[in-house]
Amino acid sequence: MCPSNTEVAAIPERAIELIASALSLDESDIREESHFMDDLGTDEMDMMRVFSALEDEYGVEVSDDEAEVLETVEDVINHIQDNVQVDDEELVTLDGVDDMDD
Repeated sequence: MCPSNTEVAAIPERAIELIASALSLDESDIREESHFMDDLGTDEMDMMRVFSALEDEYGVEVSDDEAEVLETVEDVINHIQDNVQVDDEELVTLDGVDDMDD
């Protein structure tokens, strides 16, 4: 099932929760600017757990090539936001008119 716009807006907070759980860290230790290796001490196996948790939650896969450039929590959040499929029925224009009527 595709997330709604409201759920997409909550991606940063939820991603941090999932990352904390996957790494057995406290959420307060993780910020968007945190670097996985330098700040959070992750290794390749840790990152596999992180990507697996995020894929389960959002259905967004991370290729090996993408994994090499996702160095910070913010990088991962941006990757999810750029690739998550949003439920079309939830899309609205800025003036509140349903885009489905166009």
